[in-house]
Amino acid sequence: MSAPLVYLNGQYLDRSDAALSIDERGVYFADGVYEVVRYFNGKAFTLAEHLDRLKRSLDGIDLAWDADAIAAISDELVQRNGLTDARVYWQVTRGSAPRNHVIADDLVPTIYLSAEEAQTLAGDEPLATISAITTIDDRWHNCWIKSLMLLPNTLAKTKAAKAGAGEAIFVRDGRVTEGGATNCFAVFDGELYTHPANRYILEGITRNVVIELAKSLDIPLHEQAFSSADLPGADEVFITGTGTLLAAVTEVDGKPIGEGGAGTITRQLWDAFVDRVRSDCGVG
Repeated sequence: MSAPLVYLNGQYLDRSDAALSIDERGVYFADGVYEVVRYFNGKAFTLAEHLDRLKRSLDGIDLAWDADAIAAISDELVQRNGLTDARVYWQVTRGSAPRNHVIADDLVPTIYLSAEEAQTLAGDEPLATISAITTIDDRWHNCWIKSLMLLPNTLAKTKAAKAGAGEAIFVRDGRVTEGGATNCFAVFDGELYTHPANRYILEGITRNVVIELAKSLDIPLHEQAFSSADLPGADEVFITGTGTLLAAVTEVDGKPIGEGGAGTITRQLWDAFVDRVRSDCGVG
């Protein structure tokens, strides 16, 4: 059986046949950006928003490339792999050149995409629940760029896994920023809080959808950082992300959140999110 197909610099290849140069700047310097896009029923969810964020990330590292071209490549890759519900990874690096901190003017970007099967949303999926730990947010100050430089995130996620938790929640100067691979929300006294979209978090696409849904449901919402010391006293905590979708956090640092299960507002937003995906992607 052949390996799944990937896209690399103009070619659709068996994954086992795809290879990067040993002088790839994405390897040397994490000199590139990426996106992950979810497909439901063969249709990319919030495609325009992912394209816009990719463009912002490219601008953020001064990498010139026509990002609009990636949408058709992504669709084609999903089709060639025979997928309907998929998670597609997009990666754009500055390209290949002998190792030098100074960026040359004549580099050709490396474009790589891969696709894998992902869960469908039939409408009756249970809301995922996880536990989490907190950890110091020692990342750089440009988290709004979806950079390949994810070492702090991988270390934090590994720390969480070793503690038997599903996510690590970053804390900077006593304030919750986001998760290792997600955005973080908390409910206090029936009102929803999440860190503002500034340089200290990645402005998540799923985060923004949930914010829209909260407003449409008249849930009081504050894009305002909250203290990590207040986190154990939250009524509800949940995380969002393209891969995660939405998951209730039932325990943080070994202490239960609320009643130790998914809360009312979290469930309400999950149901609304599933309805939004099914409507936008023609599911069911």
